[in-house]
Amino acid sequence: MMGLMPSPYYSVKDTYLAEEVVWGNIQDPRNPFHWAQVHLNLPGSPEYQPHLPWVRRLTALDDLAGGSERYVDDVRTIGRSAEH
Repeated sequence: MMGLMPSPYYSVKDTYLAEEVVWGNIQDPRNPFHWAQVHLNLPGSPEYQPHLPWVRRLTALDDLAGGSERYVDDVRTIGRSAEH
């Protein structure tokens, strides 16, 4: 019978809701999670640099924008410095 136990849908939904609240207004340039452009560094392109990630979110000053990436139960935080 469906619906008698909590589903993973609610935990994922609430995680994304909490992340949206914590990130705040990402349109504000003073917010560490604000990004102005996405830079693609794909293999096979003439400007490919293997030491850089394939996809980066950058600020208007070409700094790395903050964020977090999640895969199943592993969360990786992203930022240009430890304080950031």
